[in-house]
Amino acid sequence: MNIRINKSLLSILLIILTGLFTACGDLPKSERTTKANRKIFWENLTKGTITLSLHSPLHKATESQWMGAFWGMGLTNYRPSAADSALSKAWKEAPIHSSAFQRALLELSYQLYPWQFTEEIWQLANTTHDSRNLAMAIYALRQAGENPKLNNILKHNTQLQNSPQIRWLLLEEERQAMKRPDIKPLFTLAKKYKSPILFLFLRKNRDYPGLLLIQNSDGSFVQEDDRLWFITVLARSLSNLPGTITNGNTPQGLFSAQGISFSDNVFIGPTPTFITGLPFELSPAVFFHDTTITERWSRQLYHDFLPPEWKNYLPIYEAWYAGEAGRAEIIIHGTTINPEYYRGTPYYPMTPSLGCMTTYERWGSFTGKRKVSAQQKLIDALLKLPDEHFGYLLLIEIDDKNEPIKLSEIAQHIPNKN
Repeated sequence: MNIRINKSLLSILLIILTGLFTACGDLPKSERTTKANRKIFWENLTKGTITLSLHSPLHKATESQWMGAFWGMGLTNYRPSAADSALSKAWKEAPIHSSAFQRALLELSYQLYPWQFTEEIWQLANTTHDSRNLAMAIYALRQAGENPKLNNILKHNTQLQNSPQIRWLLLEEERQAMKRPDIKPLFTLAKKYKSPILFLFLRKNRDYPGLLLIQNSDGSFVQEDDRLWFITVLARSLSNLPGTITNGNTPQGLFSAQGISFSDNVFIGPTPTFITGLPFELSPAVFFHDTTITERWSRQLYHDFLPPEWKNYLPIYEAWYAGEAGRAEIIIHGTTINPEYYRGTPYYPMTPSLGCMTTYERWGSFTGKRKVSAQQKLIDALLKLPDEHFGYLLLIEIDDKNEPIKLSEIAQHIPNKN
C-alpha cells in the first residue's frame, strides 16, 4: 500500500523528519536488512514457504501455498532439487487449476526454467481462454526456441484476439522493423506543456540499468555541481516478461508523474517512493494534470501528446497497451531485498522488482541503517521542483547494446546541457 501526500505537505513533513534524523544522529532504518535477519528470512523462505509448500498435496485449497513457493523461488533465483519434480507435477495438473495458478506457474517457468515444460506450455496455449496466459505462453515458447503461430491459435479462440496483450503481440513484427526516432524532439515537450519530465533511458535488454534525468518545465535540465543530475534505475522485473504482462518489465512509453508517497511494503523499505500512473489506471484529467479534460481515454490523447517524429513509433505505445491490459501501481522505489540473490547478473548489486522501477540502496549489515540511497537523491531533487505537479515520466529504450548506458550517450543530445 502507498500513502499519497500532497506535495507541499510532504515537503514540510520530510523537512521535519530530516531534522529529527539529524538531531538524533540517525538515519532511516530497516531491521530486515541486517545480516542476522537476512539469514532468518532465507531459512524461513527456503525451508518453509518453498520446501514445505512444494511437498504438500496440490489441489484447489493449496494453490495459494504453491503460488507462494513460486514467488519465493522467483524472488531469490532459487531452484532447489525438489522443485523439478514438483513443477512437473504442477504442469501436468495445470489444466484443472485456476488461471491465477497457471499464470504463476508460467511466470516462474519463464524466469527459471526457460527450456523446460514446452510440451505442457503448448497445450496451455492451445486450450486457455485467458488472454494474459496465452500471451505469456507465447513468450515462453519463443524463449525456448519454439515458433508458435499466434494467428493459428486464435482461429480456435477468436474472442481473445481483441485483448491488449494479444494485439500487442500481433504488432511485434511491425514494431521490430521500426527505427527509433531521434530523441531530441522529446526534449521539447517539457517547455511545450509547461511541465517537468523525468526521462528514463534504457537498453532493450533490461538486464542493464538505465539513467534517469529530470527536465524542468522551462526546458533546462536539473544540475548537480554544474553537471547533469542523474541516477541509475533498473526497470527489469524478476520474470523479465514484456511490459504488457502483469509483473513484467516496466513498459516503454508515457507515464503520468503523480507524487511522492510512503510504502508499507517491507521489501521496498522506509525511503519515500515516487508514484507514476498509466493510461486507464488514471482518468485523462488526472493523467494530464488538466481538470478541463472530460473525455474518456482514446489512443488519440496519448498520440497527441507526443512530438510529430514519435507519433507513429509503435514501441512507445507499450505503456498505452499495458494500461489498457490492467497494469497499475508502477512506481519508482528503493529496496531492502538482499542483492546477493542476483550476484553474477549484469544489474548486481541492484535488485529487480515485480514490474516497478528500482533504485540502488545499501543498508548496514549490523545496524540496518541506510548508508547509500539513490532513491533519496531522487526524492530530494523532485522536492526542489517549483511546479504544482510532477509532470510526466517518459521511458525510452534507445538501442539493443548489452552494456549499461553511459551519461555521454544521452548528454550529446541535450541542448544547452552546460
